Amino acid sequence: MKRHLQSFWLLFLLTTNPAIADTKNVEVDIGGVKIDVKAPNGFYEISSLSSETRKIAETMTPPTNRLLAVFVSEEDLGRIVKGESPIFERYIFLQVFRRLEATTISNTDFQKLITHFKGQQNILFDENKDMVDSLLEGATKKMSKEYDFSLKMKLGENISLGIFLEQPNAFGAVNLVKYRVNAEGKELDSIVAGGISYVLTRGKLLYAYVYSVYETQDDVDWVRAKSKEWVNSLLASNETSTSDSAQSSSPITGIDWERIVSKGIVGAVVGGLLALIIGLFRRMKSSFKRDIKNV
Repeated sequence: MKRHLQSFWLLFLLTTNPAIADTKNVEVDIGGVKIDVKAPNGFYEISSLSSETRKIAETMTPPTNRLLAVFVSEEDLGRIVKGESPIFERYIFLQVFRRLEATTISNTDFQKLITHFKGQQNILFDENKDMVDSLLEGATKKMSKEYDFSLKMKLGENISLGIFLEQPNAFGAVNLVKYRVNAEGKELDSIVAGGISYVLTRGKLLYAYVYSVYETQDDVDWVRAKSKEWVNSLLASNETSTSDSAQSSSPITGIDWERIVSKGIVGAVVGGLLALIIGLFRRMKSSFKRDIKNV
């Protein structure tokens, strides 16, 4: 009964509150090209509803990437609407590599990215670990200053679970990553299943991230299934507006595909910390010198 009442209440809010109604459809501009982004089934874009959550998500975004959207589950949307903290057991990000925003990528170009990823997937994480550690150090300093408390973040083991999606204009893989956070002497560990999909639509390359806190194999299966569902939705939503030039243009020269693949991976790994950070905030909120609302 409680579940039905919550769903009814959310449905009422979605139909009567314009700000919440807008959480289902997002239009993003990438280099002057409009991309239609529909929220994945059961998820909502909350940048306008929870500025604090958006701020933390921005902190967990590499400076080379631009955060386009943050999606939370229906349960977390309900918590945000009630003024409570979301749990963030499952969430979704959409990012873009800043230096490619003005570039039109062809299908031929995209195949180069796929080829590079497949040839390097077993070493890409280790090659980028130092970069991730540096980003975490910067994020640690920023958040410690912002919220006035001692914070340390550490990246643990990574296990590649392989490729789960391969299409002419989309490619995805999933990893299990262990994280550890220490705040004011209190430690919190977490394992996150993270799916990263490289998506080409309207000549623009997107980084689509789907996360779930890992407890069982069901969580990995969910990441794979939700990633496929969302990628297909992104492609279908922009199918009628696909740029002919993106399909037929000559291959671009001078692009560092390794860098593009790496920035996607770095964004995925750093973004996986959001669940742990939010969980930590929920546990320690009462002890913060600054009250954090709607995190």
